[in-house]
Amino acid sequence: MFTILANDPSCQEKLRQEVSESFKDGSYTCARPQNLLDGVISETLRICPPVLFAPQRMVPEGGIRIGDVEIPGGTILSFSTYNFHHGRSIYDRPEYPFHDRN
Repeated sequence: MFTILANDPSCQEKLRQEVSESFKDGSYTCARPQNLLDGVISETLRICPPVLFAPQRMVPEGGIRIGDVEIPGGTILSFSTYNFHHGRSIYDRPEYPFHDRN
């Protein structure tokens, strides 16, 4: 998260203002919405996921169909969360954070 903020000084300043505004009365409550902070955290987890691969699952006997693909029973399936979160079919520029997307 700090690397992302260090590379985007304008986002860093907006985030500083958002957090300062939220806590200006000294209550330090998290009850106020902090959309930019939520966006920065979400994008950090998307770009650098803490878990790179999901647990493996075995296709039950008889197989399954996903879209147009038939997967036979006994096949072990897994997917990479990193690849999913960096797919160009979903994100135009997956390597860049989009803090205000929320």
